[in-house]
Amino acid sequence: MERTEHAANTNERASSENSIPETSTSETLHPISSFQEVTDSGLNDKSPVQDSICQTSSDLSNNTPRKTKQRKCIHSQRQKIHRLQAAVKKKKPTRGGKKEQTLQEALSKLPENLAHFVQMQLELHSRKKKGRRYSPQMKSTAVSLYRASGKAYRVLSKLFILPTK
Repeated sequence: MERTEHAANTNERASSENSIPETSTSETLHPISSFQEVTDSGLNDKSPVQDSICQTSSDLSNNTPRKTKQRKCIHSQRQKIHRLQAAVKKKKPTRGGKKEQTLQEALSKLPENLAHFVQMQLELHSRKKKGRRYSPQMKSTAVSLYRASGKAYRVLSKLFILPTK
């Protein structure tokens, strides 16, 4: 019995220590409402507009040094993207341009096997290693070169794109 009375007394003491003294609603001031009262009374006419969610004005929260720095960074990145896109547009070759015409003229002067080899090298150069596909003619050329000399095949595979084993 004594133990339960003691526990009840300690609970009452703890609740009285942790409780906040009661005040009337007129004495309790909410930070936002007090700020609005000051601006409504006309004492601070030049104060920025207050957000209803946070206590910091939108003008202050939007112009922090970090956000200003981020905006500058974003702006410079957008300008860089625009410049690079303009440069890419200038450098895009048109179909049937002088380069392709000159290449076709040069390939027409070479023997057929060699012209095919050069044409395949140009196509394979623009592909990823695992995306390369070789024609049967290219494969047979590589096998005949390897059978003639393995060392020559290894040297040429460093210079050209050849099928691996």
